This record gives sequence, C-alpha cells and structure tokens, in this order.
Amino acid sequence: MAYQVQGKLLEKYETQVVNERFRKRELVLQYDENPNFSQFIKFELKQDRCSLLDNFAIGDKIEVNFNLTGRKWINKEGKVVYFTTLDAWKITALSAPAVENIENSETVQSQEVVNSNLAPESGKGDDLPF
Repeated sequence: MAYQVQGKLLEKYETQVVNERFRKRELVLQYDENPNFSQFIKFELKQDRCSLLDNFAIGDKIEVNFNLTGRKWINKEGKVVYFTTLDAWKITALSAPAVENIENSETVQSQEVVNSNLAPESGKGDDLPF
C-alpha cells in the first residue's frame, strides 16, 4: 500500500553500499502536523532510487511517496526481531514554482503587448462602417 507525506527535508545521507548487489540512502523529513510537536521521519531509498535525492537541498519542502514494509529476522541468539522500513519511491518538490506556469504567463503578457500595439487610435484611420 502506498502512502505520502509532506514536510521539510531535514537530513540527507550519502549512499551506502551494503554489498555488490544492494545500496541504500536515507533521508529525514520534518513533519509538522502539530506545530508544537514535530515528527522526524526516516525514509530509505534503495538501488537506483538513491539518486532521487540528488536534486534536493536541506530545508526544501518536499512530498515523499513511500511503501510501508516489515520483515522478520532471527538473530544469532535465536531471538525474533522485527524491522519496519519506510521505503520511499518518489520525491516531489513543493516549494519550487512550476516552469510551465511561468512560461505560460510570459506568453500571455507578450501577446497582450503585441495586441495593444496593433489597436488603432480611435477616430484615426478607421474606415470601417461600424
């Protein structure tokens, strides 16, 4: 099942190579649902998703999409240990303006300038009957 959460990127760590076939990278998100009591949530990126964090800086407002995974492990003493992982698979910037919207507004503004320059002065050179 997929989940998502929004917050501020508080920490981002270097990629860890666990073995020749597995690498991971962790990040910490500050989640302020209640401004009086922040939550600090650690996520894990695996394999080729480690690079998803490259374009983000500490302090950026982001949205993290993730899966909740859990596993069971028996340690050397025979005791059962459980692990829970927040497995991030998508990170989206929230604080950056959309480039498409900026381009569209500039196009509209330039069209308005062109159209205003083409409008004839009232009463001069207007030979239309209406």
